[in-house]
Amino acid sequence: MPTGVLASTITFNVLASRGVCAPVQLTVTVTITVVGSIDASINVSPQTPAVCSGSSTNIQISNSESGVNYQLRNDADDSLIGAPVAGTGASINLPTGNLTLTSTFNILASNGGCSIELTNMATVNVDVNPNPALVVTGPGATLCVGGSTTIDIANSEVGVSYQLRNDADDSFIGSAMMRNGFNLVAFNRNTKYTNHL
Repeated sequence: MPTGVLASTITFNVLASRGVCAPVQLTVTVTITVVGSIDASINVSPQTPAVCSGSSTNIQISNSESGVNYQLRNDADDSLIGAPVAGTGASINLPTGNLTLTSTFNILASNGGCSIELTNMATVNVDVNPNPALVVTGPGATLCVGGSTTIDIANSEVGVSYQLRNDADDSFIGSAMMRNGFNLVAFNRNTKYTNHL
């Protein structure tokens, strides 16, 4: 039998009835103790909305409440992350630890007598480092001054931008290019270039 939302300590009794018999009150009562309150709607946000795989960030709680401990949890399975952090009345940070996958976090708030999950959650997107070992090839023959050729990157990665650079001073050549299939082709003049990813 649900109690409904409770704002204060309350004692319940149960009335039982059957057919034509007069209703009777069960002899045992139950007291539910309600202690304090926790603001479930305070703002929760990632300090950095995206990190590189293997990096960490913080989940920030704005206007944390004094007397309340905040525990970061992975929302996928409510597993605990790090130790609880005590509220201060100001903003606090809960460290995520190193992340390898995009993750959504929730916060368990406890004041010693009750615990609730905060309404707001935070998601941190995780990007993966580009593969530095991709095969980069140039022309098989030498060029005359003023000639042009192509530099090929085999098995370029989806979502990765590639920028051709002059190896002598790392100055940019042309515009960055996104993957356009299995191989990426970048054009250049008769200069030595390398791909510093």
